[in-house]
Amino acid sequence: MDYRAAAKALAGGTPWPVYVCYGAETFLMREFVNFAVDKLVDPADRHMCLARFDCTEIPLDRVVDEAETPPFFGGRKVVIAERAFFLTAARENGKVEHRVERLAEYVARPAEHTVLILTVESEKLDERKKVVKTLKERGWTLAFEPLSEAELVRWAEKRAERRGVRMTPGALRRLVERTAGSLPAMDQEIEKLALYAGDGGIADEAAVDAFVPRTPEQNVFLLVDHVISRRAREAVEVLHDLLLRREEPIKLLALIARQCRVLLQVKACLERGLSQKETAAELGLHPYAVRLAAEQARKDSERVLAAMLAEASELDHWMKTGRTDKALGLELFLLRWARREAT
Repeated sequence: MDYRAAAKALAGGTPWPVYVCYGAETFLMREFVNFAVDKLVDPADRHMCLARFDCTEIPLDRVVDEAETPPFFGGRKVVIAERAFFLTAARENGKVEHRVERLAEYVARPAEHTVLILTVESEKLDERKKVVKTLKERGWTLAFEPLSEAELVRWAEKRAERRGVRMTPGALRRLVERTAGSLPAMDQEIEKLALYAGDGGIADEAAVDAFVPRTPEQNVFLLVDHVISRRAREAVEVLHDLLLRREEPIKLLALIARQCRVLLQVKACLERGLSQKETAAELGLHPYAVRLAAEQARKDSERVLAAMLAEASELDHWMKTGRTDKALGLELFLLRWARREAT
């Protein structure tokens, strides 16, 4: 069962006794936990019926003790144990000792009066551990994975509707692009667009362009795209705009070099036969960013990208040692590569 189905069952009054929430999409994870608390505990009773623990600071024994203790006034309680890295293959720092067998005993006979929620910001659980196997067999684990581009668009559309505004299809795609698929950023920008459009209003692409700024990283992605697509004039226009905003040339060069490395890494992964989703997991990138990088990487060869990265490293040294004017050196670098023949 995925987290959407689990939320539906929870809303219908049939919560699981234990939830293990894991994955890289922490925004969705936090929203699910907050939704569970809202459904299971009355706000007036939360000081008595809601307990939160940080497992990097508090031993698991304390968490289980709390879960086994009945609420003072009866009813149901919720116990949340965050950063439960003992369920993963990550090495523990030794600050806190966790007796995982205690959790295994609890999972075998969970308290009827408690809903125990464990969260961990990790893409995988360690299925070699007996307690993890048991939790998975019982269907009490929920994976919160990064959303695909289509899922991001649907998420943004529903989020906008919840705030009383309708976004056009082009605006939704532009929002995903401008925020690089970051749910927290999308949520903040949708709130801004809703205030602009008003209740029942419509936000189009022009509204997104006006109110959702590109980050320096996104501008550099566009800059590199212009360069490897041999659009010299457009590349220089983006650079001049960034310099007018007082962006530091050395920082911009570092971001350009980083983007070149990402393109080379994505190329290498895809040539090994990995899917875009597998590539995202291996490189620690958002799947949407990998899709864009894969499209961009096809525009030039590995040899050219590697040479561009090497020259960027050399230019960085020249900038930092004063051998070249930073802004002029960066502009000439971009022009040389934008005028170069693709190979």
